[in-house]
Formats: sequence, structure tokens, C-alpha cells
Amino acid sequence: RMMRRGLLLVLARQVVLLCDPAKFGRQAFAKVAPLDQISTVITCRELADPLLTQLQDAGLRVILV
Repeated sequence: RMMRRGLLLVLARQVVLLCDPAKFGRQAFAKVAPLDQISTVITCRELADPLLTQLQDAGLRVILV
């Protein structure tokens, strides 16, 4: 399963992560993808400004809803 997910990430034109802001900065049971493979993050407006800046500086498009 991990190989298939990795292959899909490599073949995808865009990888969009939809995530609650409370999930950032926490260690998770499963890793979705490294930041360099994610193109867009969609999250809530409650995302802390320093984290927003960090994601944008990493080259990610961030959409706050």
C-alpha cells in the first residue's frame, strides 16, 4: 500500500492536503507525504501566522477557508 501511495504522489500533477490546523506540528501515526511532494494545503483560518509563513516559504500554496 505504501508503494502505491508513493507512486501516486510521484505521478500526480498536484497533491492537495486538506487538514485541520490542530494537526500541524504533531507527530502522527501515519505520514501522508513529505512537504516537498504537496502542492496545496487547504485548512482553516485559525492556522497560526508563523506556520502559514513557514508553509508558504516552503513553496506551498495555502488556502484558508
